[in-house]
Amino acid sequence: MLPGRSHLAPFPDRATPASHVPDTRRIPIALCCSVCSARNYKTTKARKDGGQPLQLKKFCNTCNAHTVHIEGK
Repeated sequence: MLPGRSHLAPFPDRATPASHVPDTRRIPIALCCSVCSARNYKTTKARKDGGQPLQLKKFCNTCNAHTVHIEGK
């Protein structure tokens, strides 16, 4: 390192940046169309016990319409 450049050192107080640590509090899920059962979207959701399954109204390319997409694994 060059003298007087210590303020430019990446993350001097830790070995790896926080963005490289996997987030264990979220689980990956797929959103499936309730009409045609196509898996159109992938997302994550918080890890909760006894939570309701995720339902979102999104566009389905197969049905060519906005439909309710439910959580699938």
